[in-house]
Amino acid sequence: MRFWLFIFLFLINCNVNAKDSQLDSLWNEFNKAKNDSIKVSILNNDIAYSLESTYPDSAINVYKKAITISDLNIKKGTNAILINNFYNEKANSLRYIGLVLNNQYQYRSSLESLLQALKIYLSTGNKTGQALCYHSMGVVYDNMNKYDIAITNYKKATKLFIELNKLNNLSTCYVNIGVSYQNKGAYNEALNNYLESIKYAEKSNNKNDLSTSYTNIGNLYQIQKEYNKAIEYYNKSIEILLKSNNKRNLASCYNNIGSSYSGKNNIDKALFYYFQALNLRKEIGDEKGMASVCHNIGGAYQDKKDYQKAIEFYNKSLEVDEKFDDKEGLSTLYNNISTLYQELSDSLSGEKRKAHLKIALEFAIKSNKIAEDLNSLPRKKTASLTLMYIYRKLGNTTLSLKYAIKYIEINDELFSEEKSKALAEAESKFESEKKQLQIEKLNKEKELDKQVIISQDERNKKQQIITFSVIGGLIIFLFFSILVLRLYFQKKKANNLLAEQFIEIQQNNEEITAQRD
Repeated sequence: MRFWLFIFLFLINCNVNAKDSQLDSLWNEFNKAKNDSIKVSILNNDIAYSLESTYPDSAINVYKKAITISDLNIKKGTNAILINNFYNEKANSLRYIGLVLNNQYQYRSSLESLLQALKIYLSTGNKTGQALCYHSMGVVYDNMNKYDIAITNYKKATKLFIELNKLNNLSTCYVNIGVSYQNKGAYNEALNNYLESIKYAEKSNNKNDLSTSYTNIGNLYQIQKEYNKAIEYYNKSIEILLKSNNKRNLASCYNNIGSSYSGKNNIDKALFYYFQALNLRKEIGDEKGMASVCHNIGGAYQDKKDYQKAIEFYNKSLEVDEKFDDKEGLSTLYNNISTLYQELSDSLSGEKRKAHLKIALEFAIKSNKIAEDLNSLPRKKTASLTLMYIYRKLGNTTLSLKYAIKYIEINDELFSEEKSKALAEAESKFESEKKQLQIEKLNKEKELDKQVIISQDERNKKQQIITFSVIGGLIIFLFFSILVLRLYFQKKKANNLLAEQFIEIQQNNEEITAQRD
């Protein structure tokens, strides 16, 4: 045991030393940099970024140092282009600070920083910066449960990303818009945005957004109690996540599959997936994720009537949700604890039964209040149903009827026939568009193959022409060579004959001359 403890501590120490060494190297680069533009870039993109996950406060201080250097150069600068660059670097630093503060749940401070960054991006005409700012503000507002404002900001970002042709950013933006609509209970709009995200994720090969969209579509089907369809989409997501080893999202998928099996009343299989999710959350140190899984494990044990285990896991979840003031998690958790005390009251009588129902009522009221504050239809619906049952058991028929009517109204709004039809039509449209894209892709590939064949044929024909031309040239050359040789030999023969005749004539002349003499 001591040996493994020593190894564990040694590995941690090595990791820390390696990180410190990397930071020292980056600071050396910073100190060696000859101009402030490079220094600010190193601070923003290297040093602060490497500190964000482990030392967020230190990261913020580094970003502030980058802002200070940018401000000094803006004040003393005379070159308009350099001044503009330093303004944009300052805006980048502010935007990064906003993202770090968001991760620390300091939402208002995060928005202040993002708004400062946006103001600078607008003044410099930096559309990419503006789009990223609007998107980040959407994330913050979504975390604050202000879904309508979140959607407004996401849509501003989307408009700019389309203009800039940023496909990767578009797929992420549409995912987040879908999440906000889903939290509002607007499932048709949520599905349409998830399908848009899939379209852009496939074009940009963004596997992360692709798996997220599949997961979220699975969540929509789970809400509609179409559990087999939900599991189908979760498995599509898992197939992608296993290849990328994305433990955080993989844990979410296992958790969601567990919920689907719980909905199918297969509690043992649900617990199997929940504990797989919990182990992954522990591995990556995700406290909020662990709380969510513990909540679901508590629900599964409640379904098995193991109330002691259920309360144990509910309390683990409650501790974290209250710590982070997670309104959505608290609303659902309060409601589940309420139903647990209702179930316990059914086996009791007299004052003990009434005492358990009063505890159940307290938690149900808490749940309903948060649901009203969030203006979340799914949570208001669940809370109304719980309150209806509690008031009925307490003998308050007036309030029981009030919440029964409220439940029916919300249920009709959420699951009207038109909405279910619209969901089916939207998915059908998406599948149709996807098939059409595949057909177009195949046609393009065929056309490309055809062009390649035509091009190859043309090359072959040209090669044949060249070959025949060369052969023809050689034949002509050979023919003329033979002809020239033949003429040469004929001429040579004629010359020889003439020479012989000349000699003969000369000889005859000499003989005639000799006879005459």
